Amino acid sequence: MGLRQFLFGVTALGLVLRAVALFGLRNIHQAPPASLGADSREFELFARSLAAGHGFAARGYLAFRAPGFPAFIAGFYKLFTPRFEVAYLAVLLVSALLPAICYLLSRRLLPEGEARACSLLSALYVPAIYFSTELMSEVLFVPLFGACLLAVLVGLERRSAAWISFGSLLLGACVLTRPFALLCLPVVVLALLMSRQPMRVLVCSVLFCVIPVAGWTARNYRVFHRVVLVATNGGSTFYGANNDIVADAPSEWGSWVSTVRLPGRKVIEAQPDEVSHDKMEWRLGEDWVKAHPGKWSVLELEKLVRFVLPDVSSKNRLYDLVQLLGWLPFALMWIGLAFGSSKKRMANSLRDPKWLLIHGCFAMSVVTALIFWGSPRFRDANAVL
Repeated sequence: MGLRQFLFGVTALGLVLRAVALFGLRNIHQAPPASLGADSREFELFARSLAAGHGFAARGYLAFRAPGFPAFIAGFYKLFTPRFEVAYLAVLLVSALLPAICYLLSRRLLPEGEARACSLLSALYVPAIYFSTELMSEVLFVPLFGACLLAVLVGLERRSAAWISFGSLLLGACVLTRPFALLCLPVVVLALLMSRQPMRVLVCSVLFCVIPVAGWTARNYRVFHRVVLVATNGGSTFYGANNDIVADAPSEWGSWVSTVRLPGRKVIEAQPDEVSHDKMEWRLGEDWVKAHPGKWSVLELEKLVRFVLPDVSSKNRLYDLVQLLGWLPFALMWIGLAFGSSKKRMANSLRDPKWLLIHGCFAMSVVTALIFWGSPRFRDANAVL
């Protein structure tokens, strides 16, 4: 089969599977459900506020969510109309890009047959299909992150400052979509150093990543008169993932709970604004870690275990079953790769700047899980890897 026919076929397959999931699981005429917490609804409200010209605001918050995904949806709202159907259509279309991007990225590293296999597997990956039914930042982040890494890989191969700068600019957009991506900037710089790129390329890579983020940080400073890099929800995520409940209750091991259920809630609510609110939650989480080093060490292992397991935390048994069955074949392949690869092959891949970029960026998602919590969403946001 020719390349064009393959890419058309695998993209069509991914689109059909995602459309079936979307129309089978959602009423696209209604507000998104709270199946993954308040995230979907708040992202949509921020997007609606942007499209209406009211700025980035929702439910009294001015920077609680990263702006990338709401801005993406707001763009469609401005082009068409602020309706839920438009948001779901935007999500469906961007999700369908994953197989093609996965092929283009894989082909820089693997033989043609293996690259096509990766593309096909990405079309079939159940968590990625499920993302297309939710108004969540992951659905935009996955193909955007893939495009970012693809541009950097092309830049490494061609020793092109323009391609590397473009990839770094996309990385900045990734940070504004899911802030953990900022941890990938040192990985990009290390890959550039290993490939002996000129110093001007290194400087450009950092600048082009930082510029879009700095613009948003400046906006936050104008709003709060305090430095907020991207969003103000880091503290609630950190404290909610480092406390006695997630450390002691077997059903919550390595997970996250709302800070409403945790000690110090009155102190949190007494804070005058969302920035102070966020900082207090960070402080309470840090205090717990310092006071419970033994528990925290065990909790880190629990987070790692949860990170590699399928997402079966829902009360919907059918959803849990689909996630388990959809994840199992991939888990078997990952295990086979881990035990089947020779030490020499693994060592060679780590000396290759292109493979270092892939391994290093995925490692940053593991670091994120250890800092916060072992959410399978952190893992599956890297579906392209």
